Amino acid sequence: MHISKFDPRLDELLNSEQVVLRSDSGAIVASTQDLEECECSVLQVSFKLLGGKGGFGSLLRAIGSQIHNTTDRKSCRNLDGTRIRSKEYEKDLVEAKKRKIEKDKQVAIEREEKRQKKMETIVKTAAGEHGGKHYFEDEEYVESKEKSTAQTAESVALAAAKLRKQAEEKRRKDEEARRIREQSAGDDTDSDCSSLEDEFMPVKSVVNTGPTRPIKGGSATASVKTASHSDAMYSHLLGKNVGERKPFELHKVQDIELEALESIDSLMSESLERLGELLMLRGLKATGTIPERADRLWKVRGLSTSEYPEDIVAKR
Repeated sequence: MHISKFDPRLDELLNSEQVVLRSDSGAIVASTQDLEECECSVLQVSFKLLGGKGGFGSLLRAIGSQIHNTTDRKSCRNLDGTRIRSKEYEKDLVEAKKRKIEKDKQVAIEREEKRQKKMETIVKTAAGEHGGKHYFEDEEYVESKEKSTAQTAESVALAAAKLRKQAEEKRRKDEEARRIREQSAGDDTDSDCSSLEDEFMPVKSVVNTGPTRPIKGGSATASVKTASHSDAMYSHLLGKNVGERKPFELHKVQDIELEALESIDSLMSESLERLGELLMLRGLKATGTIPERADRLWKVRGLSTSEYPEDIVAKR
């Protein structure tokens, strides 16, 4: 935009910060003095634009050396604004569809040829034309083969039955031998128990077979405890205190009829020592807690000595 040197708006433009006045030579006219010294009659008015100092070009020049040159122009656009790679993808897709159609046609043709060939083979086989393959059509051979197969299966079944019979006989003999041994052992136990149930059976005293207990001059050793246990056991048998350590009283152990009990709760109400005595009278293991001892007695309820389970019979 140009303005005359004698324009009345010139003073307003000189005081404005949004425009720049220049002479024909390009010198900036910023005041009245500059205007008087200017020899031109027309001034050029340039409007100022708000913004920074720029610098985008310098940034491009700075990273220009880091950018590698490439010959890939697929990201470029043609005259209608479409990227080159999009056009190429469309072409590739059309060609792929064409190839797929051709391949499906070829597969259908091959499948039809295989089907026809299979049907021809079936027809020839039905007509007796085997195409060079050997088939066993001898009825006598087929019959003999089936007969031999059946005989083999029958022989195997007979052999398996014989083996099972032998195993059953061996198991029956072993059970019979074990029953005889248990019966003989049970008879001995009954005799022993009956001999213990006489009126001279002594009261059993507590024998310390646990941790060592202190005595004069130190602690008891294993041999001392073993000797103390042996003395107590002999005292039970002889009816007197061998070591003269404790007085013993003779009394008869009262047995109970397990068949008369209605439930195991009656046994659970007995003391630990009482249950141990009842177990020893029957030759059973006398260790464990009250529920374990009561359960052991309940298991032999209504059984004879020979029928006691082996896992609860005391080992000799």
